[in-house]
Amino acid sequence: MQITNLRPVEGAGSVLARFDIEVTPEIKLLDWSLKKGGRVFPPSPRHGSPAAHLAPTLIAEITRLAMEGVRQHDRTAAA
Repeated sequence: MQITNLRPVEGAGSVLARFDIEVTPEIKLLDWSLKKGGRVFPPSPRHGSPAAHLAPTLIAEITRLAMEGVRQHDRTAAA
């Protein structure tokens, strides 16, 4: 895991910096805040502004797993 796109903030109250987190090459968490006292916070939800980017291969894997779960649920519901 690594911090990327670190952007120091001046004059923003308790916010010292904004940054992104690359959890893995497939998962990036965007626009987190570092506040005075050494605490970090995820971004506040905003309409149309993503908080994470997932690689297409990871999205495909998540879709596959979800579809498997739905199929298993359908089989147990029919029994």
